[in-house]
Amino acid sequence: MSLSKNRIIDFLSKCIPFIYAIYIPLSFYLYVYGSLTGDICGMYGYFIDISRILVILLFSSYVVRTYDLEKKNPSKHFVIFAGISILEIVFAVCIHGKCHSYGMLLTFVYFIFFAAEIMAESIAISQLQKNDELEGKKTWSAMNITIIIIAFCWIMFGNYKSSIIYFFMCVIMLLIPRELIRVCLVLEYAYGKKKGESSKEGES
Repeated sequence: MSLSKNRIIDFLSKCIPFIYAIYIPLSFYLYVYGSLTGDICGMYGYFIDISRILVILLFSSYVVRTYDLEKKNPSKHFVIFAGISILEIVFAVCIHGKCHSYGMLLTFVYFIFFAAEIMAESIAISQLQKNDELEGKKTWSAMNITIIIIAFCWIMFGNYKSSIIYFFMCVIMLLIPRELIRVCLVLEYAYGKKKGESSKEGES
């Protein structure tokens, strides 16, 4: 009985990186969809956010157990990522029903949360990779910084027409490749490393 439980726990643990790689971008696009259309009510939005935080913390726990270098363990950056998301939920609850009173200030505060979350995750995922994988790390970091700059310009200087242009620039040229890179980096860390270790064991 205990052996079957251990197998189930081991299987679920192995699924955590895959869930993280898929659900984090999915929750972001659900949030954007709900904001633009109003089809996702407040309670469902909070459920998406809370689930997102749990997924981040589960992946942080996975990294604690699997990362090689204890002193440079990037799990703390995933915890920071989750903490920023929690602060965003608290802020959203506090200003619920008062959105029209804040105007541009509210948009700028949400941009700060957006930028902080992107940077926290960017640092965390970059540290998952080894030093000999600098090209992927540089591409990942550069895309995140570019997205933050474009989002800032969109908020500060955009009008309706330019907003549409910026939207398609982000989605087609940056956001979609960024999500693919995230999936590759996370899954490479979680599953690629184990393949390498197993091949070394076979050689020995």
